[in-house]
Amino acid sequence: MLAPDGMWPAPKLGAGRKAIGVPGGSQALARSQTVTVTLDARSFELRRPSLLGAVLIKARSLMVHRDPDTQREDLLRLLALVDDPRSMAPDMRKSERRWLQDAEDRLGLSGRSDLDAESMRRATLAYRLLVSMS
Repeated sequence: MLAPDGMWPAPKLGAGRKAIGVPGGSQALARSQTVTVTLDARSFELRRPSLLGAVLIKARSLMVHRDPDTQREDLLRLLALVDDPRSMAPDMRKSERRWLQDAEDRLGLSGRSDLDAESMRRATLAYRLLVSMS
């Protein structure tokens, strides 16, 4: 469970679990949407980050996580899901665009990935457009 950054101590969720506060968590939570989930004919609502919120939090997480390789693959997958980066870019703040720019070296767009070639092409294009548009 994601918690706003700067929240200390991390809220306890029960069963020995704690929420995770990460840099950029507040922005991701502010960019959240309510979705309905149905399991075994039971439905409930939960909040989850929008695609932009998820991209931004993964970019921040990539810079601080103890396992950056998994964060990198997650961010590449999220970027590959962006259908229209030109319509998403205006919703970004300058500081958020810098988060993506700062992550570029660790993102390794020319490096090896588990993504197929077409998904990697889409992720790269989305990244380039998101960081270049204002």
